[in-house]
Amino acid sequence: MVVLFPVTFLTAEQSRASCFLRLSCGDSHVAPALPHRVRRFCVYGGGMNDSVNNSKISDSNIPAANTPESDVMHDVWVATGYNKQLTLKDMPVPQPDPHDVVISVRAASLNPVDQKILDGKMRALLSFDFPLIPGSDGAGVVCQVGSEVTLFKPGDRVFFRSQSDRLGAFAPFFATHEDTVALAPQGMSFTDAASLPLVGLTAWQALTEKADVKPGDRVLIHAGSGGVGSVAVQMAHHLGAYVVATASGKNADFVRSLGADEVIDYRTQRFEEHVSGLDVVFDPIGGPQLKRSISVLKPGGIVVGISTDPTPQLAREQELNPVLRLLFGAASLSTRRAAEKAGVRYEFLLMHPSGDQLAHLAKLCEDGVLKPSVGRTISYVDIPHELENLSGNGVRGKVVVDIRGE
Repeated sequence: MVVLFPVTFLTAEQSRASCFLRLSCGDSHVAPALPHRVRRFCVYGGGMNDSVNNSKISDSNIPAANTPESDVMHDVWVATGYNKQLTLKDMPVPQPDPHDVVISVRAASLNPVDQKILDGKMRALLSFDFPLIPGSDGAGVVCQVGSEVTLFKPGDRVFFRSQSDRLGAFAPFFATHEDTVALAPQGMSFTDAASLPLVGLTAWQALTEKADVKPGDRVLIHAGSGGVGSVAVQMAHHLGAYVVATASGKNADFVRSLGADEVIDYRTQRFEEHVSGLDVVFDPIGGPQLKRSISVLKPGGIVVGISTDPTPQLAREQELNPVLRLLFGAASLSTRRAAEKAGVRYEFLLMHPSGDQLAHLAKLCEDGVLKPSVGRTISYVDIPHELENLSGNGVRGKVVVDIRGE
């Protein structure tokens, strides 16, 4: 479906609300998907491993389906309420709805939005029942399918990005709708495959659905070494664009290796002093940088944001309540006016999960066009610590958790 961004409200007794419209993912910022409906479905599982490593998760000697041996999973990280530390509990194994697949999860991707949800910063838009297991994208093996599933069978190696009301990927078994799943890229490790769904869908939809990047377009991508940015640079290059990216000086060579034609060190240079007349700016970060990005576009250009300044159009499309519509309009008013004055467009992207698009990303990986960027692989036991410190950790690319310690 779509991506959600946090909106933090004060209590009703305080009779006022404040927007927090920012999500980060390494150098970049990503928003989770807004569901078709609030289903309040929790998925459970468990398993711990004390070793931290930077290697790929092995695919060898793993049973094809690895079905659960009992109805209970032991020692899974769950939240018992908002703003509470994750605790280890025994929980039931998920059972599939008719269109669900149950996945034996081998690796899952950590995203700052996971912590935002646990902190309760998105309650105004989406609430969950507890206990709640975080996590929404990863990779594994199908072990069970619902009665009406037609796309997958037990034993299929898959990767997924669930709807935002289907959290629970940080568990050995996870159920999600078949439309949010695709076969994993052939020959790719679970670690690499798990790093792609959220950031890959976000980058692809920003560049193709919103910006409609064409060969010869001049494109600026902010946070080019981050989770979203590192994928977006590769995609823009693949689409035939001349790619300019911002990154720290230490990551400049890495970003060039992804396909960037120019790299601007955001720590020592102001990008608007080095580029102008661009067709597209993709800004995963937002904030003051978003408005500065408008100035480097040529008339008719477009800037796409995913973290701050949601638009009234978005509120209407999502049928949000009148209060949120007013807040969205106020949050983006200055940016929208600046874009109109400059003769350019401003669009806010809400990523929507798509198994079809994941299948396309898999093909790009198999063709050597898209390469995952995993900065660090962690053990299951370290999930709480890593979530709390994920934003601004300086990791290049994504942080992935080895769910089973295999």
